[in-house]
Amino acid sequence: MAQKKKNFSTVLVIVASLLIGFLGGYLAGFRYGIRFNRESLSSAMPQQFQRQPSRVDISSIAVEIVKELNCICGCKMELLPCTCEELRGSKEIKHFVQTLVDEGLLKSEVVGRVVEKYGQAVLIRNSS
Repeated sequence: MAQKKKNFSTVLVIVASLLIGFLGGYLAGFRYGIRFNRESLSSAMPQQFQRQPSRVDISSIAVEIVKELNCICGCKMELLPCTCEELRGSKEIKHFVQTLVDEGLLKSEVVGRVVEKYGQAVLIRNSS
């Protein structure tokens, strides 16, 4: 009798696990399916209504400086390829760097000002 109860419990646990797995897979598929449908719909939209990725146009001098910086919004990316629009994120920092370059500051001065404003975490290689 005890053996039957143990076998029944084991079967019950296996069936419950399978159901949870199928449900999780279904929900994950549903979520990615929605995203896929949104992307396919946006490609069918007229050009004027499509949302363009936000990017900051920066000069070649600013690009060289940005290559040495991290995005500090929490995305944990290097700044150059990052396109986030978070507060204290890629767009804001790139714009700040370009503004300093436009003011005629030297690379070391720009980096110093960026570190002053955003902290040491902004540097890819901390000089500590």
